Amino acid sequence: MDSRVALIVLCVAIAACSTASDTRLESLDELGDRLARTICSRAPVKVESVPNPHVEGQIDRLETRQCASGSSTLYIGETTSDPNGLAVAVNILAEGSGLPPLLEIGHPIEHVMQSHGPPQEQAPGSVTYGLGIEGIDTITIRHEAGRITSIQWAWLVD
Repeated sequence: MDSRVALIVLCVAIAACSTASDTRLESLDELGDRLARTICSRAPVKVESVPNPHVEGQIDRLETRQCASGSSTLYIGETTSDPNGLAVAVNILAEGSGLPPLLEIGHPIEHVMQSHGPPQEQAPGSVTYGLGIEGIDTITIRHEAGRITSIQWAWLVD
């Protein structure tokens, strides 16, 4: 009976670890989406009209805001799943932009990697994590001398 209990405890622990990692990556996705709607909210909006690839004749728009803290782009369309728009990109360049302490500009990249595990891609000066199961949407954290210098979220909007 003791071996069954030990096996159950081990399975629960493994599942909890997997869920915690998935939750952290999901929270990065939610954080990026929130920042897409709040960063540079007082900056003028640059609007670009784009044809909807799925609805013939429908024109949607990309709304981009840019300021000293960074930039964001939302895809706004009549038939999108979110009437307030879909996040396309966020670029954070400055400390105090609404990031949690772990991701704050100037903080050690090592702490991010300890918290979120190995990245999907790693290159000199950057690490990229996939958001969600497919890993198509991403967060790329740029760093220099071991310190975060900027963070970019990118979502595929189709």
